[in-house]
Amino acid sequence: RCVAAVWDLRFSERREKERSRPGLTTLGTMASELYRAKDQDITHIEYVKYLKYPFASNQQGDKDDWSDRYFTPNKEHGYVSCKLIKKGDPKSTVEMETGEEAQVDTKALEMMNPPSFDGVEDCAHLPELHNSTVLHNLRKRYATDLIYTYSGLFLVAVNPYKNVPIYTPKIAELYRGKRKDEV
Repeated sequence: RCVAAVWDLRFSERREKERSRPGLTTLGTMASELYRAKDQDITHIEYVKYLKYPFASNQQGDKDDWSDRYFTPNKEHGYVSCKLIKKGDPKSTVEMETGEEAQVDTKALEMMNPPSFDGVEDCAHLPELHNSTVLHNLRKRYATDLIYTYSGLFLVAVNPYKNVPIYTPKIAELYRGKRKDEV
């Protein structure tokens, strides 16, 4: 439908121009316009596949209360998610993602963002901006081969040590002459 709509719009514009320019065939123009529309549609599919985070249609937990979800420092993984059971001073009781309870330093707990913010293109859009939430966002994007993430004005690149097909001329053309929010 998208290709047909683009084709219809472009064909009607082109047909008006042809009336004033004799010598061009309508059939040739239609074929070239349809080819370009299909080519742009394929480029859009590649763009979405390799450069956009795959948001689920019904993100689990979006309706849940995330005010008791935190990240806590972990020697092996950097940060792990946990659920606050009892807040105390200086230690709080949390339930780790493995299901076990632990006592952690209250000051070390960092608030977690709801899952609807997983994989955002710009970490500056995260409501809770901590080391743990930025690392979590980078991990989520890296797991889906999205190696570029903005952090305000800066671009963070995580090297996946594999060839990600994002350096094609078609993808480069999508970005040529545009700002980051225009793509």
